[in-house]
Amino acid sequence: MLYGGGVPLADLAARFGTPLYAYSADMIAARYREVDQAFSGYPHTLHYALKANSTLAIARLVRGLGAAADANSGGEIEVALRAGFTPEEIVFTGVGKSEAELARAIELGVRSINAESEGEIERIDRIASARETRARVAVRVNPDIDARSHPHISTGRKNNKFGVAIEDAREMCLRMRDRQGLRIVGLHSHVGSQITHLEPLQHAAEALATLACELRRAGILIEHLDIGGGLGIPYEGQPVPSASEYAAAVLPFVQQTGLALVLEPGRYLVGQAGVLDVARYRSFIAMELNVSVEDVHALLLGGHGDDMVPLKRYTSVGGIPVTQLMKPDRLEEIVKRARNGGAEIVGLLKTGSAYYAPAAATVAMAESIIRDKRRILPCAAYCDKEYGIGGYFVGVPCILGTNGVERIVEIELDGDEKKMFQTSVDHVKELVKAVKL
Repeated sequence: MLYGGGVPLADLAARFGTPLYAYSADMIAARYREVDQAFSGYPHTLHYALKANSTLAIARLVRGLGAAADANSGGEIEVALRAGFTPEEIVFTGVGKSEAELARAIELGVRSINAESEGEIERIDRIASARETRARVAVRVNPDIDARSHPHISTGRKNNKFGVAIEDAREMCLRMRDRQGLRIVGLHSHVGSQITHLEPLQHAAEALATLACELRRAGILIEHLDIGGGLGIPYEGQPVPSASEYAAAVLPFVQQTGLALVLEPGRYLVGQAGVLDVARYRSFIAMELNVSVEDVHALLLGGHGDDMVPLKRYTSVGGIPVTQLMKPDRLEEIVKRARNGGAEIVGLLKTGSAYYAPAAATVAMAESIIRDKRRILPCAAYCDKEYGIGGYFVGVPCILGTNGVERIVEIELDGDEKKMFQTSVDHVKELVKAVKL
């Protein structure tokens, strides 16, 4: 029997019905405490990056653990407020902030608006001055550091659009310090995501600390250094830094300033708490045949939702191919229902989000990793050459063990499956392209 947080999932299914969607709170809490403990010897605040998963239940969970919030949009500010975070516990980050979003953040009095450019700071000054208040601003600095991550999620080089060039930041702060609507309270840096080497994070912390000392000598006294997030997780079984190693790398530089430290962990807390939603497909088949879901074995490829590719040829019930137990048209209806499950959930909820991690699948993945079971489960994994894909995360069968994704399992696809899978991959590529713009 599978357990989630010490609770038999069969009992939850009996109580709430199936398909049942839940979260592994224990795993998220353990990751949070790992980071918090690593920095326990120095004044710090963990602002959970809501962009990693802004589901209200998870936001409330991390708040209960002691976290503050990092909001990347006006919508995420509202999620943070609904979850119980106070404005003073919110930092507002992100490029392309609208006038309305800035006005809302200023009126609330968030801990800081992490400003990306001199133009944005001028807009903040204008909006705040019109309201006869002073906005708390942290200047995002671009330290021209290679995150050694995927180029699509690296944000700390000169050719990236994020932040003020570090060589320009000091003079800009001097120009802005006497503005009526501004109070410069911090420096911020985020050099990329899914970082698996400590050197970029270490160099970024050193650059921020050096700039903070220069500002102090110039008479600008800030309150905190925000070193962002970006710490990676083992998608491909590669070694990744632990939270304690991360702290040991950056704290020596931060300690020299005596300033409070802000961190923005997101992926590191929740990135290993979910898998591609094969549980939905399995549950529908089990209900149709009136059998235990434990006897249903299935594989999916591609993206989540409309683009998922359930592999009917590799689906079995008690070792019997599902094609021998169910008529083709009925099986196709179940496939369509699995793809459209997110819309079905939203329809049932009337409001909210369809981004749920299935309880059975989440716990199965966690157990396989923690106990090194090396199970084959469908996961969103980084494909280099597998399935003919280069440089994208897509849903594929993976062996999960102590190192996360130990190996991607490649299986033979027929013509229709290849076509559907390519469509799904193309949509992933379109999404990546849109995010880069």
